[in-house]
Amino acid sequence: MSELESPFKANRSSLSIVRSVLFALFLREMQTRFGARRMGFVWVILEPLAILVIVLVFHALLKATRMQSLDYVMFLVSGIVPFHMMRSIVWRLTDAIQANQGLFAYRQVAPFDTFVARLIVELCTYSCAYIIICAFLGFWFQHDVLISNPLEWLGALAVGVFLSFWLGVAYAMISHSIPGAARVCKMTLIPLYLTSGILFPVWNLPERQVSFFSWNPYVDVIDNVRAAVFDNYPVTKGLNYGYPLVFSVVLAFLVMVAYRRQRQLLRSAPV
Repeated sequence: MSELESPFKANRSSLSIVRSVLFALFLREMQTRFGARRMGFVWVILEPLAILVIVLVFHALLKATRMQSLDYVMFLVSGIVPFHMMRSIVWRLTDAIQANQGLFAYRQVAPFDTFVARLIVELCTYSCAYIIICAFLGFWFQHDVLISNPLEWLGALAVGVFLSFWLGVAYAMISHSIPGAARVCKMTLIPLYLTSGILFPVWNLPERQVSFFSWNPYVDVIDNVRAAVFDNYPVTKGLNYGYPLVFSVVLAFLVMVAYRRQRQLLRSAPV
């Protein structure tokens, strides 16, 4: 009897199952996000461009001093687009458990798989958006869109993505435990956005203000991203990879401990 059944048994490794689950979740997330809304991807591009135009208009009306050594447009783009990607990662992961609750009835699908799938979707989406925006600014407006140090740029983005991923997972678990907390969690990104140095040069701030803003780990991330984009980028004392990386590792450890204790509860709908 065992000889007859053996040809019908699928011997699949755990890695193969996880890969199949992630691929299926990736396709589902892409269909959910962009299939029903045709303007979904267009808005990903238009949102940072709209903020860029508004800032440039206010900059011109106020007759603010131009940065002599840096392209101000690319200065804004190199901060706005990466932060929007990191913010979107946090937002999407916060809603991941609630949006995929029905899939957890399948034993192969774990809550953590939905986090990874949404992370991949955001990385692919904003990578395409950044390329399109830079191509638009480079070909039509002759801005220098080349990255001075690509490896350092990728390293800085990796730290920011790592931080955003674990922050999003933490928010997702909080939102599952406390109904209605998702909106409050997302609102915490507003002060992070305003103090991250996206719309203004950090090196022009007094040392006391830099020390205050540096509590925001995204300040270090955005500053390092820009330092990799531009040659001779002004160095701001006290900003480096150390703080956001240590913050992310500690957060990852705490989140994984909590996830391991609650992984079964996350499969059930919140009360």
